[in-house]
Amino acid sequence: MNVKLFFKDVDGEAIPYLWNDERGANPQESESAQVSTLIDFEMIKEQHGNRARQITIVDGREAAKAVALLEQSESSGRSIITQLDNCTWAVGSVLGDGSYDSGLPAITDTRQSGFPVFIDADQDLIDELDVDVLIAHTEPSAEIIEPAPEYDNSLF
Repeated sequence: MNVKLFFKDVDGEAIPYLWNDERGANPQESESAQVSTLIDFEMIKEQHGNRARQITIVDGREAAKAVALLEQSESSGRSIITQLDNCTWAVGSVLGDGSYDSGLPAITDTRQSGFPVFIDADQDLIDELDVDVLIAHTEPSAEIIEPAPEYDNSLF
């Protein structure tokens, strides 16, 4: 799946988000800046600095809303949620904890299935982006604790 990287100014913060043109025209394109080269990104950085930003790709709208809420509760950040295909959603965030890095969003794909996401950008920008397929297509390394089979869940 090919997607485009955009930044939208929301209250002085450049929030990153992904858009898939196969879903139709981007309704926010006129209020956003598409970044497909390092030069494009340098213009964003000149205006908005190099605040820490990230994009998390998830399965489902509810998961996307949960990621956005976590970002906001942990760092008072701002987020934009976009739908990339029928099941795939992306949450772009600016971390509100005051942290700085290169300013390019770290992109983490947490889905366990689906088409890989490719950013429509020149190779120099791709090389600079921190794209991490963190746990996609694998089970998380986490212990699951469930109630004993005889436990009555109907009480909840």
